[in-house]
Amino acid sequence: MISTPLRDAVYVEHFCKEVKISIERYYMEVNVMSIELHDFDLILGMDWLSNHKAQIYCFSKTMTLQGSDGKIITFRGERNVMPNCVISVMTVSKLMRKRCMAYLAYIIDSEKKNEVEFNNIPIMREFSDVFPE
Repeated sequence: MISTPLRDAVYVEHFCKEVKISIERYYMEVNVMSIELHDFDLILGMDWLSNHKAQIYCFSKTMTLQGSDGKIITFRGERNVMPNCVISVMTVSKLMRKRCMAYLAYIIDSEKKNEVEFNNIPIMREFSDVFPE
């Protein structure tokens, strides 16, 4: 049993040593425990990150690692700037597990004009060409 980032205990069924992973086309070895997590593909632990001299830059969403041969690898994540009022699914899930009340809202701006007009939709082929009279 191990503890996940959300403090749920999870049973580990499989453990694999020295699995090769590819980061920016550079292969590195990592010990892997197979657990069922819906929001993550892989979690690299602090021991592994410190062994590879990881430097994480949150604002630019980049991480640098040093390979066993001394080569520096830079990984760039997607840079999506989200408004402060948006919270992550993980945060919402955690709050709901603590029995916080949640509301789902679907909001439409009724003042905004529909930008797609029926007459402006491109036509690939007229039906009269497909079904002649």
